[in-house]
Amino acid sequence: MGKNLKGKELGKNIIQRKDGRYQGRYIDRFGKRKSVYGETLNDVRKLLRDKEYENSRNLNSSDETITVDQWYSVWRDTFKVNKCRNTTLESYDRIFRLKISPEIGNMKMIKVLPIHLQRIINKADAKGTRELIRAVLTNLFKYAVASEVVAKNPALNLDIRRIDDEDSEATFLTDDEIQIIMKYSENSCIKNIYRLILQTGMRIGEVTGLTWDNIDYEKNVIHVVQQLVTTKDPKTKKWVLEVHKPKSKAGIRDIPMTKETKEILRELREDKDVIKFPKNSEFVFATRNNTPQYRASISKLSDRIRDKIRQDYPDFKNFSPHSFRHTFATKMIAAGVKPKVLQKIIGHNQIQTTMDLYCHVYDDQIYEAMDTFENMA
Repeated sequence: MGKNLKGKELGKNIIQRKDGRYQGRYIDRFGKRKSVYGETLNDVRKLLRDKEYENSRNLNSSDETITVDQWYSVWRDTFKVNKCRNTTLESYDRIFRLKISPEIGNMKMIKVLPIHLQRIINKADAKGTRELIRAVLTNLFKYAVASEVVAKNPALNLDIRRIDDEDSEATFLTDDEIQIIMKYSENSCIKNIYRLILQTGMRIGEVTGLTWDNIDYEKNVIHVVQQLVTTKDPKTKKWVLEVHKPKSKAGIRDIPMTKETKEILRELREDKDVIKFPKNSEFVFATRNNTPQYRASISKLSDRIRDKIRQDYPDFKNFSPHSFRHTFATKMIAAGVKPKVLQKIIGHNQIQTTMDLYCHVYDDQIYEAMDTFENMA
């Protein structure tokens, strides 16, 4: 039994120190001896009750000193290396280094609260950046809970929405907008990339990774079996192009060719030499210097086309090569194609992804729906 400075018994595992403060000792569920301190006896008794509750509910941490930076390294090397693609790992590293670590890297894991993480989300402008930050944080703390580094996951209810997101999602292009884009990209190599995506709904990496042996004229389909990705060589630290399989099993698919698709391919085949990359594999799209198309270069070129358009149309909406995939899918839905069929064509794993991303409604569809309703009366 511990005693105070006057010799009065205070109870089990509680003493009064020479400086007048009270100290309580306990053993946590990991077998470690710990202490709590308070200005009054009641303070220490309450702290001990709290620790006893945490022990009984498995709410305490196995390591209360580990920081977010330190845990990220553990999480990355233990749970992610060899379990996801290098490109995915690079995106995790980049978003952590630029957005997360500067804000909470030195904080102890057990001290991180939802408000700290929400502030990181709020500082990111692009919706895609906010989504990636949330994904990394949620998974980072998920494994921290499983490893008993923290008791709860503070990233579970992060809100990435913004009042201006509705405008940023307006990547569907109208026929008039497409016509303008094609006009301003007339002398650019990106025009045929736009055209092919608009006819097939392929991802930009799938288009740049397309080879002539993927074009099956006999069956009248494009075999989507690979994509071209940019990744950093771990030895040289230089960016290199690699051929990977599509994002998922659903990404491996056959897309029937339209007349326009075959015309685009005919023009490409006749008008330019094709590059051998890798050996014995002819890529459909290549630069004027006969080198592979980097996704970053295509994005920059698309931005220049947009800026050129805005000189004449200042309010022209933002767009990217992905906007043409978005437009393809939306037009398919508007044409009456069933979502399950569209899911197969564009290579989504989950039907809900297809529904959430591409099932837009045209203004004229609203009027048609009301006319149908009125005629039923």
